[in-house]
Amino acid sequence: MIEYNFGWGNPYCVREALKHYYKKKLSNPINIDLMNYSPDPGIEKLIDYTKQFIEKTTGIRYNHIVITHGTTGALNVVLRVLAKEGRGICYTHPYYFPYYPQIIEKNGYKHEKGLYRNHKEQLKHSNTVGIVDSPSNPLGDLLLYSDIGNNIIWDSVYHNPVFINDIPVKPDHRVNCGSYSKVFGLTGARVGWIATNNEDDYKRFLAENLYENCTMSVLGQNLIIDIFDNMDLENFLRSAKYRMNNNREMFDKICYLFDGQSVPNNGMFYAAWATPYTVKLLDKLSVGYVKIDEQNKNKNLRFNLAQTND
Repeated sequence: MIEYNFGWGNPYCVREALKHYYKKKLSNPINIDLMNYSPDPGIEKLIDYTKQFIEKTTGIRYNHIVITHGTTGALNVVLRVLAKEGRGICYTHPYYFPYYPQIIEKNGYKHEKGLYRNHKEQLKHSNTVGIVDSPSNPLGDLLLYSDIGNNIIWDSVYHNPVFINDIPVKPDHRVNCGSYSKVFGLTGARVGWIATNNEDDYKRFLAENLYENCTMSVLGQNLIIDIFDNMDLENFLRSAKYRMNNNREMFDKICYLFDGQSVPNNGMFYAAWATPYTVKLLDKLSVGYVKIDEQNKNKNLRFNLAQTND
């Protein structure tokens, strides 16, 4: 039995901040008469809020937004659309979100790992795409990439003040895929977005998302709208960032167990090489983690920094 679960990506400390600053207004029970299909791109008020939120957190004003089933749903839609351009190779970093391989392969791509400094060479071909998560999962790297091949998909789920402490550089990209799952701590709401300034891409993403989902849940969308309507966003972001940084500080106090590897300033995870002794100690104490790589008897482990402060 896992007593201290640092293994998966629920942002508990962010949710603690949300409960403090969100003054719930949604009626209960839910008005069943309002449970109609959502507009194809999403509810207009949420689209407006999303444009404002992305501009606030990235400095980019996108002309077109499609509301999706989380970031994962956004990536699936975008990969399928770009596959129709003859693209069949998808690059990621050496370490990545654990579901990337399955997402990539189910959409007909060959998964190539190792995207980094030589990305211009890797992505210059017309049959390639690259998923660039920045800040990256799990290393917390902020990446300044050039989209010379018009084929970079930016997974921006951690690009917001809660998870960034350094200068918030961002990659050039063709399309931005993100969500409210981590920044609001609402992984179960499943509300994400595809953001682009290319009208042709927008029309194709919109159609693919519609055929995949037949519009998105009005419940999740209205929850996010209600949060924007009834929350002090600035103070919430400040409080959630403080809680995240408090957890970074706590992990730094035990980094001697991981050969002194420091906790990253950005992102939501701590990825560290661990000796067999450390792994044995963690298992004895029932500490949950995700194994991201294994070489001989030593392991690279990932820990969720967004557990509750307690």
